[in-house]
Amino acid sequence: MDISAQDPRIWSHSTDRIVFFNTERARFNTIQVASVVQSSDVKYKKNIETINSSLETIRQLRGTSFLWTYQDELKSAGLGNYGFIAQEVEQVIPEIVSTDSLGYKGVDYSAIIPIAVEAIKELSQMVEEQAKEIEVLKAQNNGIATRVSSAEIDDDKAILFSNIPNPFGDKTEISCYLPNSSKSAFLIIYDLNGNQVNRMTVKGTGNVKVTVPASDLKSGMYLYSLIVDGKEIDTKRMIVL
Repeated sequence: MDISAQDPRIWSHSTDRIVFFNTERARFNTIQVASVVQSSDVKYKKNIETINSSLETIRQLRGTSFLWTYQDELKSAGLGNYGFIAQEVEQVIPEIVSTDSLGYKGVDYSAIIPIAVEAIKELSQMVEEQAKEIEVLKAQNNGIATRVSSAEIDDDKAILFSNIPNPFGDKTEISCYLPNSSKSAFLIIYDLNGNQVNRMTVKGTGNVKVTVPASDLKSGMYLYSLIVDGKEIDTKRMIVL
């Protein structure tokens, strides 16, 4: 033990563990401090990598409330503790669970913080992506509603709408309106040389959507036509990124 005036230290020559234990009551002591600073300088570290699959890791952990075995007398008072079960954590993150010389297991709770941080970032990214998808869907629905509203002037007239989004890099949706009297309908995609690259059957009547994946097409501009009962209704352009 170093009790010098500057940064007094406790150390052991034989182990890297210091244990505060009350042998009379067979339990660990509570340590009360204003703050705890853990060594984290990059100069002490190597093989630094960002933690992956953090959200799935956090999802496998179970937070619990409990009483220590010596706290039976507190049950009636409704007092307790919150934490993890070391044996359960060991199944998920074995690196942060240690076993002492008596066979008791402990959890490095602070090691869960960086995992939780990356999990929150993963979740935040998922929420942002879903919010963008919702905005796109709203725009599509609003656009379709507006176009269909104007199409109601003639219920027997087929209409081809512009694909959304356009340009697109993953997939796009082509919407059309087919009257109840239509018997067959196709969407045909052509390259700019007039070669047919895809032919898709449009099923149903009324407002119909057809999804076109970008994986089926090379980057560039294409034409797509709606054919209803053998007649070309309209032709529009779309761009694949």
